[in-house]
Amino acid sequence: MSRLAFFFLFAYIGVVFIRPQEFVLFLNDFPLAITLECLALSCWFFNQKKLNIIEIKSVVALNIIIGISWISLSMSEGINQSLQFFFSQTLVVILISNVADSIKRHHALLILIALSAVIMSVHGILQIAADDKIGWTGIKALSRSDSLEFPVWQARYIGIFQDPNDMGMLLACAIPILFYFVAVSNSFLIRLVLIAGILTVLQGIYVANSRGTIVAVIAPIALYFLIKKNMIRAIIPLAMAIPVASLVLPSRFFISDDESSNDRIEAWYQGYLMFKSNPIIGVGKDNFTDHHFKTAHNSWVLAYAELGFLGFFFWMSMIFSALYAMYYLMSQKNTVIEKKTDLEIKIDTQKEYERLTLFEKEKSLAATTFFSFIAVLASAFFLSRTYSFMLYLMPGLCAASFIRITRDFPEIKIPSVQSAIFISSIAFIGLITVIVMIKS
Repeated sequence: MSRLAFFFLFAYIGVVFIRPQEFVLFLNDFPLAITLECLALSCWFFNQKKLNIIEIKSVVALNIIIGISWISLSMSEGINQSLQFFFSQTLVVILISNVADSIKRHHALLILIALSAVIMSVHGILQIAADDKIGWTGIKALSRSDSLEFPVWQARYIGIFQDPNDMGMLLACAIPILFYFVAVSNSFLIRLVLIAGILTVLQGIYVANSRGTIVAVIAPIALYFLIKKNMIRAIIPLAMAIPVASLVLPSRFFISDDESSNDRIEAWYQGYLMFKSNPIIGVGKDNFTDHHFKTAHNSWVLAYAELGFLGFFFWMSMIFSALYAMYYLMSQKNTVIEKKTDLEIKIDTQKEYERLTLFEKEKSLAATTFFSFIAVLASAFFLSRTYSFMLYLMPGLCAASFIRITRDFPEIKIPSVQSAIFISSIAFIGLITVIVMIKS
């Protein structure tokens, strides 16, 4: 049943990304995605369950708060919103964290993300190259006027990726994954294919023409140098890259006076007013635009405005507990497990070698998941994507790594960061409040 659960989960995520049900005629009226998810849930239900982890506890608490925040407005809508969130977000975290119980399965999900990014990139490249700007899915590229005298075209996909920013989020997430497979592959031919994939995705990012996506590509690179090297070594290559970036970055990256940029601070201020009026459970999921004509332009602001402090804290807890766990794991030295090997259990050299090799593989996967998640978060910072599929897929992958490592290496104990997240939640709301007050 475990294999079947993973098969249906893999198929479900593939359908959410590629969305054949939206451009293959005979699939148009069939609820393919929800069917596959329910099949995955049914198969997993009979397997061993691991639910006592902070990511799952946080997303379940968040699910409950979403229902409560709506029940005061409408009982039926509160139940409907809770069920929608459960199947679209909560269940994603639960299934991925429990079903991706091996490195092989984790690899398969990462490959699916990378392959989807390549497919979307090819679609976007051909879409922009076409005279009518229409891709094979039938959707037309997005045209924006911004502050230029001529329209700016942005490539996009369909479904939840029909906004170029959402497509760009997935493409940016795929870059660290593709580099990871280049690093671990032993085949020269496969490495060439992967490098071609990286170049294709970079071109896809270029034609998506999204400023947030460019930031999402740069953020994990900058953080990598900060973590692996030091501050000075990080600043030097980034400074050297600025003149090169001015030549190769998409046109919209340098447009700062377009409508969306001018409205962002005002939207943050309105989010502050919503939080002030409903500080505990917020104004309710998807209700931001009932109070302001535009959305928040920031996933964090949208979270505390719509979900109040309680929802914001559990949302932050799900994200940053997962992110910290990956950072902690990828920072560990081999001596963490060597100590137990030397002092507590007597094993032969071959078994010790296998144990260390497994630990190194898990560390590499944790690092890849960490940097891909950073790309997603950097992109989400400039978008209203509090409930985006990607922001729940990544904690699920982080939780899967955490479960495997603590299962195979029980001597590794990851410290709790809930107190720090609680303080950070308060600090972020305070910081945004100060910013909007100054700007206003």
